[in-house]
Amino acid sequence: MMLEVLQHTPRWVYAVFAVVLYTGISACFRSNQSPRDIAILPLVFAGLMIFGLDPKSSALLWLLLIEIGALSLGAALSVAYYSRRPVTFDSIRQKIGVPGDPAVLTFSLMFFAAKYWVGYQRAVAGMDASTLDSIDAFVSGLAVGVFLARAGLLLRRYYALRRASIQSAQAIP
Repeated sequence: MMLEVLQHTPRWVYAVFAVVLYTGISACFRSNQSPRDIAILPLVFAGLMIFGLDPKSSALLWLLLIEIGALSLGAALSVAYYSRRPVTFDSIRQKIGVPGDPAVLTFSLMFFAAKYWVGYQRAVAGMDASTLDSIDAFVSGLAVGVFLARAGLLLRRYYALRRASIQSAQAIP
């Protein structure tokens, strides 16, 4: 049965999986990131969350409330986890050094797996649509909350370290 499911999965899903896997594994290792690099991941996931909503759904308000609640939970988890993680600043390249972290891989794969499972359930199993929409909204909101809060914390640190670097460079005669 599972082999049959995988055989009927569209090829673009495998390409998306490869990108998610590559991005998540890359995040497991230390990297230097610019503000643009930091902002890309949460914007992509936020876009997927927004475009994943059906505007014609009778439960749109309920789904938005689930997403906002899950987003808040994800942001709180992210702040608790990432606020103590050390970062460095490369004043020459104007990038922030971010330590490797498996949480990005974990949440990216969770997001992909939930979307894949919901898509499978819609296509094959015929599970209740409102339950699937609620699961999708929760997982999407949670992942977006984690990534948005992480990006916010990293950007705040980036600009604080950059400001301190500029001030220390100006103080040197």
